[in-house]
Amino acid sequence: MNSMTTAPLSSLIPGGLGSLQTLCDDSSITEVMVVAGRHVWVEQRGHLRRAGELMQGEFDILVERLLRSRVDVMSPIVEARLPDNSRLCVVLPPVSVDGGSLNIRRFSSTVRDLEQFCTQREAAILRQAVCEQRNIVVSGATSSGKTSLLASLATLIDDSERVVCIEDTAELPLHCGHLVRLEGRPANVEGNGRITMQTLVRTALRLRPDRIVVGEVRGEEVVDMLTALHTGHRGCWTTCHSTSLHDTPRRLATMALSNHRGWNSDVANDMVRSSVDVIVHMQRHGEQRSVAAIGAFEAMSDGNLRLIRIDD
Repeated sequence: MNSMTTAPLSSLIPGGLGSLQTLCDDSSITEVMVVAGRHVWVEQRGHLRRAGELMQGEFDILVERLLRSRVDVMSPIVEARLPDNSRLCVVLPPVSVDGGSLNIRRFSSTVRDLEQFCTQREAAILRQAVCEQRNIVVSGATSSGKTSLLASLATLIDDSERVVCIEDTAELPLHCGHLVRLEGRPANVEGNGRITMQTLVRTALRLRPDRIVVGEVRGEEVVDMLTALHTGHRGCWTTCHSTSLHDTPRRLATMALSNHRGWNSDVANDMVRSSVDVIVHMQRHGEQRSVAAIGAFEAMSDGNLRLIRIDD
C-alpha cells in the first residue's frame, strides 16, 4: 500500500510553492485554488475565502514545478497526484478563458469512525452490508464525504480478504491487510500511454479479488463494473456523483447507456437494479459530512426491483 506521507507538501516539491507554500502546509486548509492565473482562494473548515495574489509570472513557475511540462496549449487540462497524495488539477488557456486555473485538493490520512458519519442504526445497517458482502454505491455531490465514508467502511474488511482498489488518482486511505492498488494514467504529451479506468476494472477481475473498490465511476468503466457485479462478484464498492438517493440508479444507468451502444434503457436499468445491493447517499453541511439516506432494492410482486429507504 502507498503510505500517506506526513511531510509538508512544500518540502516535497523542488523549489517550493512560493506564495502557496504556507497555505499548502496548513492542515486546516483542504483546498487551494488559483483563479485567472493570479487570485488565490482556499477552503478552510468548510468555508471559501480569498487568500491573496500570486506575483507576475508565478503561476507559470508553479505549474512547471508541479507538473514538469506535462501541460501545454496542446494538452491544457491535467489531473495528477502530488507526492503527499493531494489531487492536482490544472487548466490552461484557451480552455481556461480568463487565465490559468489550479486546484490542489488535500486529503487527510486519518480515517474517521463510522459513527461520525451517521446514527448508530445507520452504522449497524452499513456494518451488516459489509459483513454480508453487499455491493455498495456511495453517492453525493463533490466533497460530500463519499471517499471518507469508503475509507471508514474499509476498516471493517477482514484482513484475510484480498482487496483490489482502482482509482484514476490514488487518494483513498485504505487500511486493509491484503490490498492491491491500481491507478490510471493520462496520455503523455504525444497522446500515448493512457491507462483507463475501464482497463483497470478488467485487469482487477484477473487478479483474484475478494472485493473490488472503484474510487469513482464517471464513464466507460461503469459498464465493466456493472458486468462484473452482474456475473456474481460480491462485496464491490464504488462512488458516483448524484443529487439524491433515487437519482443514483438513473445516473449509473445513464452512464452505462452512454458507453455501451448495445444496451437500451431497460437493459441498463435492469443491470443497475440487479447488480447494486445498497446505495448510501452523502450530504454536506459546512464542514460536516454525513449520511443522508440509505437505500436497497426490494423485489415487488411483479418480479421487478424498486429502490426503498432502509434507514427510516
